[in-house]
Amino acid sequence: MLPLADILSTMLLALWPSRRHQELLLDLGERKGWSEGDRAAATERLAAWLAAELELPASLPAGPSHAQQELLALSDLPVEGVEPVVGVGRHTVALAQLVGTAPKTLANTLKAGLRSDRRDHRWILFLSRLHRGETDDAAWVFHRRSPQAVATALARRTSAPQLDAADALLVLSLVALWQRRRRSGEGRSARGIETARRLLPKPVSALDCWVLAPSQLRPLAALGVRLGNDAGQALVAVALDAALTEAHLAPHRARRTELTTTSSETALRLAESALRAADDVLGRADVAELLGQPEIDVFRWRVSRMRAYPAGVPTPAPSVAVAEHPYVRLARAIDDARSSPERPKRFASHEPGYFMLLPQARRLGLLEDR
Repeated sequence: MLPLADILSTMLLALWPSRRHQELLLDLGERKGWSEGDRAAATERLAAWLAAELELPASLPAGPSHAQQELLALSDLPVEGVEPVVGVGRHTVALAQLVGTAPKTLANTLKAGLRSDRRDHRWILFLSRLHRGETDDAAWVFHRRSPQAVATALARRTSAPQLDAADALLVLSLVALWQRRRRSGEGRSARGIETARRLLPKPVSALDCWVLAPSQLRPLAALGVRLGNDAGQALVAVALDAALTEAHLAPHRARRTELTTTSSETALRLAESALRAADDVLGRADVAELLGQPEIDVFRWRVSRMRAYPAGVPTPAPSVAVAEHPYVRLARAIDDARSSPERPKRFASHEPGYFMLLPQARRLGLLEDR
């Protein structure tokens, strides 16, 4: 068995190894001195919060040993409509579109091998993982997660030689949730002052290599449609979730100092750009056929919820079909419980779909006794 804190520590260092990124992820205080002991203590705090609030086990079994990973063959990539770039093969140009980097830059970086700490390389590793038939949507997709699915996914990756875009999406979303939902006085920049969670700084929002470049979403969706079946569904769902993660992080302030009007407007424009890209993909008939209309509708409701948050307005009511999705049911129950004195319905925390909402639901008395 491996402590959850050790697993998280290893994954965070593999994905974002720089000292600055560790400061932001673990809220160690940017530009302030900290030791490896401070980092270990911060990782322990993160793991303890995830165990208490999200019901992840404090220790997980070590995953199976991984053989050398078979990488996606460039010849498997479609090159129709790809504009040639001098000195770069057309398949590499096609791959560059999928991973959100310039073709010549990608060609040069690939000469030294793939690295988990590069966003573009992580997407290559993820495409290779899907090509091998490995999917784990129940842990990757925000509104499908459960404690068991996430714990299993983390355990499987304990001995992975390299981490990919799905790993980065999962780990980053857990860190962001911790920074958003922990007690407001626990944030280093809060200096022990209780403040509204809405105003609590989220240092991770200053991370400059999140999980997706906006230009990637449409090419990834097109490839997902071409792949079809489980791999295609997983690719499109993860890409959409990555876009929503970008949109979620952008408007949050990273430090205690107030955002200027200009920086706030810039952040909102970045968030809206990611949401518009998601809208475009969700509006494609071939994507709806691949994912199914119910899944499209849940993603759309999440987009509307994300637009409502910075605007300070209520989330639009979902359609009748969407209202029955577990994630939507609990999200609406949370909204209702804030304003209603009635005894709320109680939810079983282990059910798929509730995972990322458990801290709010627990605080409002919406969860069944364990």
